[in-house]
Amino acid sequence: MKKTIALCACAALLVTMLSGPAFGVGLPFTDPRAVKSTDGKTYPVDRLARLFETKVNLLLYLLTSYLQSGDVLVADMIRENLKAIQIYVDTMGASVGNDRQKELFAKLLAGSQKLRESVEKNIKSIEDYRTAKRVFDYKSSLLIEWLDSISATVCEVREPSSATDETPAVKTFRRVRLGAPKAVFYTQIASTSPAPEARRKKARELWDATSKQAETFINLASTEVQKQVAPGLSTSVQIVAECARELLVHADELNLAWDQTVSLVESLESLVGASDGDAKPPQSEPKPAPAAGKSTAPATGAPK
Repeated sequence: MKKTIALCACAALLVTMLSGPAFGVGLPFTDPRAVKSTDGKTYPVDRLARLFETKVNLLLYLLTSYLQSGDVLVADMIRENLKAIQIYVDTMGASVGNDRQKELFAKLLAGSQKLRESVEKNIKSIEDYRTAKRVFDYKSSLLIEWLDSISATVCEVREPSSATDETPAVKTFRRVRLGAPKAVFYTQIASTSPAPEARRKKARELWDATSKQAETFINLASTEVQKQVAPGLSTSVQIVAECARELLVHADELNLAWDQTVSLVESLESLVGASDGDAKPPQSEPKPAPAAGKSTAPATGAPK
């Protein structure tokens, strides 16, 4: 009985699969660059314009996704979108007729080429930024963990003591230990987009101050442990400080590339909107003007 039920279920599934379009099995991929319908006719210009507009705006989402994930598949999707955009523009350009349309689509073509260059620059900026951030995150975490691990030995903490009892070397080390995490924090928030210049300035100031304290510690070190630690402390802080500076530079480059891409997308959207009225082919023959004196509704331009 159970075998019969199983066979019936399999048969029903097979019938369902075979009864749908193309045997009920959807295509694994679709061509995002298609400009023709199933009957081989090229899409009208207004539909191509809508496809173009959708792909252009999708680029912004994909760039954000690539910034967050670094996934090479997302980068591939971005480049596929760029190819589709170029094909849509070329196809629209071949369909225009009057001088006004030609002028608009010439601008659309030039803008699309600039967009491609800007997006490629954006991809490169994202990759550079992500690399710099990974390096900074890794090295800064090592620095903080190392400072914590050597703190008790360097400061020779055996029993509670007042701050006035601490030697200049111990006080300086504590400033480094407190300044480094704060500098890391401000670097992290200053590397986000967008970040006020005040945050970037604060991050730079903290790293400069922490580096100076680490250098001062070399001259103040008095115990054997402090003397052993001092050179490495100064070098480590300087290395992470340099990583922080590189991260902020790449963050600035990314912001500039991002702003340029957004500006080009908005410009292309404006051009597509301007081309709507001219690009659409006439839907019907123009009607004769109504006779004088007869009431008529205002013309809307909507197709009948």
